[in-house]
Amino acid sequence: MKKTIAITILTAAIGFTAACSKSPDKVLPKKDGTWNVSIKIQQYPGANLTYDMTYIFKDDGTVTFQLDGQISLKSYSWVYSRNTKKITISGLDGSYPEIYNVIEIKAKSEKWQQTDIEAGVATTVDITLTKK
Repeated sequence: MKKTIAITILTAAIGFTAACSKSPDKVLPKKDGTWNVSIKIQQYPGANLTYDMTYIFKDDGTVTFQLDGQISLKSYSWVYSRNTKKITISGLDGSYPEIYNVIEIKAKSEKWQQTDIEAGVATTVDITLTKK
């Protein structure tokens, strides 16, 4: 279970946001790239966790994150699929892909969700992103 929580937190941390369009993969790199992020992790049965972070997007299509004032030294990539309304976040080499359903798109915010079941424990990750 600790492994599941650690992977979920890391995955949520490498998440990213999209902004003022139904096609965030075309808009986001053109913006300044700083977003407030709220991550809620719920496990059934189990604990509920909440994290507040900042995601920093760069013109090269990568993202880094900031938690408690510490900027991640590693960059991650992201891809948005307009057809499936899903966002895939992974290492720059495509490793450890995580897929989130885009459940809401507004002018300056988005909401994503991912649900996973491992060893009988359901984990739901809700991510709310707001333009800073």
